[in-house]
Amino acid sequence: FNPTSSRQIDFSPWQQFLDKYLIIKNGQSYVNYHKVTQKDKALLKQFSNTLSQLTIEDYNRNEQMAYWINLYNLLTVEEILTHPTVKSITDIDTNWLGQSKVWDKTVIIIDNTKITLNDIEHRILRPIWNDPRIHAAVNCASISCPNLAAFAFEGDKINHQLNEVFSTFVNSAKGVKLKGNSIYLSKIFDWYGSDFGNEQQMRQFIAFFVKSATLKAKLLNANNSLSYQSYNWNLNQLN
Repeated sequence: FNPTSSRQIDFSPWQQFLDKYLIIKNGQSYVNYHKVTQKDKALLKQFSNTLSQLTIEDYNRNEQMAYWINLYNLLTVEEILTHPTVKSITDIDTNWLGQSKVWDKTVIIIDNTKITLNDIEHRILRPIWNDPRIHAAVNCASISCPNLAAFAFEGDKINHQLNEVFSTFVNSAKGVKLKGNSIYLSKIFDWYGSDFGNEQQMRQFIAFFVKSATLKAKLLNANNSLSYQSYNWNLNQLN
């Protein structure tokens, strides 16, 4: 990366898509996949091709982070648009055991390298930035996933935007839910708990963003057990 670079990437084509097709309803984000026109599909593909041709090493770290998050979300939407009949992203490219290979298929070629969604999330974003808020920024096109942000991420706003999406997630029932003294977290905190540190550190990290004083206090009390919610992989399709 270039730490002295002030160059910015124009993410307006992705923002225009979000403005047109993303709906927030009762706190849940939905994409109106069925209404996306052929013209807009072509524009989205054209934009992902444009992003693939950037020399990303020329940009600073914040701009790079915005690039990879937006690219992940855009490519995920493209996968759904390419498979318009699926009810879940897990229905795409299943093997004979019914397991999806969608996250390990090549979705873009950058610098002559085949890139998968897993590459972007687990081999680029997570290890390079080591920022657990990323889990609330990348979207897997599913109901239980943190909402697809209504805005394109931008390098000069990235810290504020990551705080916003993580706060939105943990202040929603699918992020953190309280029943009595039992706390039910998103399965994401089970799958990627180590990104937050040990359990105490994870509780503290989540509590920092939680708005409810009651929930915050219960999170910080180690005597209150943590459990994990089941994950709803149904498509975030606007019906």
